[in-house]
Amino acid sequence: MKFLSGSKFGLSFFMLLSLIAAFYFLKLFFHVNYPEDRTGLFFYILFILSIAFLLDEFELKPFLAFSIFPLYFFVHFALNINFSKHAWGFYETMPKEFFDILLAEQKKTPRSISIGGHRVLELFFSFYNYNSEEKLNHMMPPELMSMNCDYYVTWKKDKPYYDKYYTEIATAKYWNMVLLKRKVDIEREFVFENNEAKEFKGADEYCSFYEKIDTTFISKDPIMAEFDISISNAPVPLNAFLVLQVDVDGKSQYFRRTALNWMKYDWNDTRHFKTSIQTDSLPLQKCRLVAFLWNIEKKEITFKLNSLKLYHLKAEGINEVSKAIE
Repeated sequence: MKFLSGSKFGLSFFMLLSLIAAFYFLKLFFHVNYPEDRTGLFFYILFILSIAFLLDEFELKPFLAFSIFPLYFFVHFALNINFSKHAWGFYETMPKEFFDILLAEQKKTPRSISIGGHRVLELFFSFYNYNSEEKLNHMMPPELMSMNCDYYVTWKKDKPYYDKYYTEIATAKYWNMVLLKRKVDIEREFVFENNEAKEFKGADEYCSFYEKIDTTFISKDPIMAEFDISISNAPVPLNAFLVLQVDVDGKSQYFRRTALNWMKYDWNDTRHFKTSIQTDSLPLQKCRLVAFLWNIEKKEITFKLNSLKLYHLKAEGINEVSKAIE
């Protein structure tokens, strides 16, 4: 006890070990989960204090043996420190290089390329797209990889499923992440076109572009909607979604959207902005298909739908889904 009362290092390190043991026993006997992320940050404070007090008080005294533990932590930290990647896999990030390659690929073709990726990667992609002068289609974010996009960002765990249909055109240095390109282009089979420009003005929450109720698709192949809009007056930022939705029995089967405030900050005086949204495999039963703009905050907006086109997507394996689960 004299060691604990007479040493700031001893006291702080004893508190650290006691808390670690306490949370361990809470988990072991009472099934209380361990602190995670921000809830466990106080461990860092006690660890850093222990190291600081150890260096301040370090002398060849009997408590030297007790100092081995924090010294081990310190050496381990020094040997493993890096500024490139997080030690935990769920903090993985999509490299900027992937987005730059996609921009270059878009310049090779007049049609807008479709891009797929997991919902976590969607956030990184959106950040790059927001900060880019040239805009790509928003990333379609299914939970499991679907073979229905021109390009895909995923992990090598999906390779047994995508290898037949995609070529790896870039590999990330970390995380086993890859950028894929379809070996054979996906065909876009024309279904519907509306070239009659329609102006919308006001604060309505929903602005409907297209609706087809009680329809039955004869093919499971995904459908793509290509929007062309011009916005003359809108709030800044514009909290609104372009939406392609499929309902079955009154419930949403697919709700795919492009969040406009994730694309750019100020939409005023935007002319002929084009973007595409697509579904996954369609249900072979009676359903409702609708395309619209969702003015989430119901603020005044003046815009024009210049055109809307619908396509069925056709390609080998277009309806296949990866079964790889981490």
